[in-house]
Amino acid sequence: MRQIILVIAVIGLLAAPGLLFSQADENGQWTEVQMKFKEFKKDAPVLTGNRESAKNLSAAIAFENKKGSSFTVEVGPGSVRIDLTGGNNLTTKISLKGEIVKLKDVKFKDGSFNDYAVRIFSKGKTWFYERAGGMFGTIDGCEFGIIDENTNGVYNDKGIDAVVYAKGGKWATPIGDVININNKLYYYRANESGSVVKLQEFKGKAGEIDLASDYKIKGNLNGLVIKGDKGCFDATKGKISVPEGNYTILWGGVEKGKQDCRIENGSMEPVKVEEGKLSKKTLGDNFEIVFTIDKNGSKITINANMYIKGGAGETYTDFGPNPITPQIFIKEDKNKKLLDKGKFCLG
Repeated sequence: MRQIILVIAVIGLLAAPGLLFSQADENGQWTEVQMKFKEFKKDAPVLTGNRESAKNLSAAIAFENKKGSSFTVEVGPGSVRIDLTGGNNLTTKISLKGEIVKLKDVKFKDGSFNDYAVRIFSKGKTWFYERAGGMFGTIDGCEFGIIDENTNGVYNDKGIDAVVYAKGGKWATPIGDVININNKLYYYRANESGSVVKLQEFKGKAGEIDLASDYKIKGNLNGLVIKGDKGCFDATKGKISVPEGNYTILWGGVEKGKQDCRIENGSMEPVKVEEGKLSKKTLGDNFEIVFTIDKNGSKITINANMYIKGGAGETYTDFGPNPITPQIFIKEDKNKKLLDKGKFCLG
């Protein structure tokens, strides 16, 4: 087996025109932010890298309501009926297109009650539900929200639940010990129901990172989430403050019109951020298709594990809704004689 790297001339979507942690002072001064429930808009989805975050929908949605029962559902051919109030009243009908609905007075593990939105949708004959809202608040004029990413009725699962920003990218950022709000770093705490977020000014060593300002791409960078030693951060808009450490791409995306794809770190080397310094790296540009072949006599097999690699080593996958079809030329090594050519579907 050998590896071939094929330079892409033009792809419509992509073508170019181990530290010691500082700790929060639990007995120190914290700013409390009161959070309120908000349902996501249908045309503004929140995206994450979790490919299987939805839960199977069968007889009920696994939340307790104020009456002590669950929210029952009835799955029928081509549609689902659902009780939104906990009164076993199956009045809301959802078609195969899917819909966001609001459950009234969900009981959280800390004993409080609040509304909770879920998106109900189908894949084939199976129905699913996933979180479709969050708890939102404002600090220093910047709105942010936290989402129950694993749809378990708890908003403070560190590293799983996520934060989104009104002025950030579409991709949610998993919550760690430290978060960035309006380019200020804070230690972060939240209660289980997400009704209160506590923030304390970060006192550790910090620098800046910029992976987006010089992005060489025609499409729109709709999200770029990076991961470091103390947490994850939304780097979509350019230069941001982060704790000192090494950073890689967790996930992100590019869109152009209706076409989009996902960004992953691939073979990109970690970006080191030092105290008081700015670290930059240029993503995009010099795109390549990377794939492997098997050669058996005169027979050549191109394997399906093909991906696109950017100039910094980052990779681009999950192209949709339409696959891209790069043209492949097979030539002899010595005289470059064309042996065969064809298109390969990359979706």
